[in-house]
Amino acid sequence: MGIICGAFVPAAAYCDVQPVFWLFRQCETGVAAKDDAMLQRYYAARDALELFVTMPDGGALPVQTVHIDDYLAELGECQITVWTNGSPTILPEGRQVEAE
Repeated sequence: MGIICGAFVPAAAYCDVQPVFWLFRQCETGVAAKDDAMLQRYYAARDALELFVTMPDGGALPVQTVHIDDYLAELGECQITVWTNGSPTILPEGRQVEAE
């Protein structure tokens, strides 16, 4: 499994699914504490979206999970984190780390 992180620039349709990613933010009850029931609701709602990632060449990147850290209200930006199946980890600065 690899991890790809980077900036996420939402399209206009993002507002239709944005509340799903707000659920994750609401799960945070402390520095390391999470509301487990709400976290399970988030996982179910996120997985129901069946998100995918398309590469610049138009091919699909095999993903396990797509997560968006939505800080638009506070910081005006989002970050996307993609857990991939068998792809290398790609850090925000573009450096690759081979998947295990």
